Amino acid sequence: MSDPVAGAPTPDGGPVAAARTAMEAAREATGAAITARAQALAEAARLRERSQAAGGLAELTSSANAHDARAARLDARIDQLRDLAHRAEVAYEALRADRGDADDQPAPSAPAA
Repeated sequence: MSDPVAGAPTPDGGPVAAARTAMEAAREATGAAITARAQALAEAARLRERSQAAGGLAELTSSANAHDARAARLDARIDQLRDLAHRAEVAYEALRADRGDADDQPAPSAPAA
């Protein structure tokens, strides 16, 4: 038995199922990174607001800057994950077409980003 998360063929669906699993995992990872970026930006804004209310408290401003930096680092990762998800989708569709599965089931839809 192979590990579907690692992208290896599985006994129940073979390479098409493995490709679909990889595609779904890439999409899920992209969504998680987008959520983490949004949370970092929201926390940075919250800390800046508190800093201003406290007369420019340096500790809060520093923490806000750290959250902004985290969001900026996540931007590059999100781009990488989107590319990975796109490549996984192309591979999945190619495998489905090669095996004649293209008409059997609809392609999974991409999550809203």
